[in-house]
Amino acid sequence: MCGAVLIFRKLSAARRRRIVLAQRGRVSSWEDIQSRPDGFVKFVQTDFGYGREIWLLSTPADEIDLELRAFKHAILIAPRPKLSELRKFCKLHGLGLDFMMVK
Repeated sequence: MCGAVLIFRKLSAARRRRIVLAQRGRVSSWEDIQSRPDGFVKFVQTDFGYGREIWLLSTPADEIDLELRAFKHAILIAPRPKLSELRKFCKLHGLGLDFMMVK
């Protein structure tokens, strides 16, 4: 029972976070990103405690918002694209792909 409560709380927190990110205009679909690849520098795959996420950065380095557990000026891609598809896209458009661990 205790485990179910913890899982429910984690999923609720992730949903609230995603809603806040969407309200700030920081969530985009993979299809939208593919249609406008200009102005971005690299993709970052990371886990801020809400599962693996793919972020699109417009600058080489971006600060992390510790309260929201997200990059301050990046776009979250939801749902997450397949890694093989992402690698092809990066190669085609000359974008970087980094993997980052966050504690």
